[in-house]
Amino acid sequence: VYQIIVHDLFPRYDSILVDKDPIPLYALKLLSSLVDAYPPFLQLLEKTALIGRLFSFFELDHPNNNVHNVKLIRYVVECKTIDKRIVYEQDIVVKLNEIFAYAVENHVDSFYEPVLDVLYALLYFQCSSAAGNDSEGALQRPSSPAVCSLGSADIRDFNEPLLENLETVILLLGHSDGLICEKASHCLVLFASLSPNSVIAALSTSSGRQHWIGALEESTVLGVTVHVLKTLRTLFASDSKFVKVVQADNLAY
Repeated sequence: VYQIIVHDLFPRYDSILVDKDPIPLYALKLLSSLVDAYPPFLQLLEKTALIGRLFSFFELDHPNNNVHNVKLIRYVVECKTIDKRIVYEQDIVVKLNEIFAYAVENHVDSFYEPVLDVLYALLYFQCSSAAGNDSEGALQRPSSPAVCSLGSADIRDFNEPLLENLETVILLLGHSDGLICEKASHCLVLFASLSPNSVIAALSTSSGRQHWIGALEESTVLGVTVHVLKTLRTLFASDSKFVKVVQADNLAY
């Protein structure tokens, strides 16, 4: 089976993805399942130039912009052997922001989880790249760093627009799906590490306070509570004045 996939299927996959509907949908679903089952297939995506095709689908109005393609984008971003310069040169941040905003505005819940995964992967990569310049050692460099020909300053500049998703992440802390809440809380922790002042400002608004306090008091997902508390600890260390904001809400945490 492996030989058939590698030598017969993958060389033809680009033409399959541009075939008539609904063939691209089924092809993306199959490809997502293959990569999920055997991540080394990602190297074949790079060798066969399929990464560019996947990113061309990763557009708000593209008919092949579906959850299967978003999952594949996530796998590409998470892959440590694929140079992240390739990812950023595909305008991933701009595309992600547009797709996430549309999904939330139109309540396309099926997109929340995979898009949050992509957001988390980009934020985590920035944290990892910044670890070497972190004089206080607040961030730890992973044992096997991802391949990237970009400097930490370049990555920071590329990721700066991701802050547009901060309010949405805070909003999703109160989503009815516990998994979505937890993934949002994961992203919030990284936002707090990378841009504490922005997170303090967002959490200090009446809407922001409503959502993070609600996450602490009402969430039944332990991970959400832990991550929100971890976020608060990071923010307290960054700005002691924020402690008073939290104290004013009479929280027992």
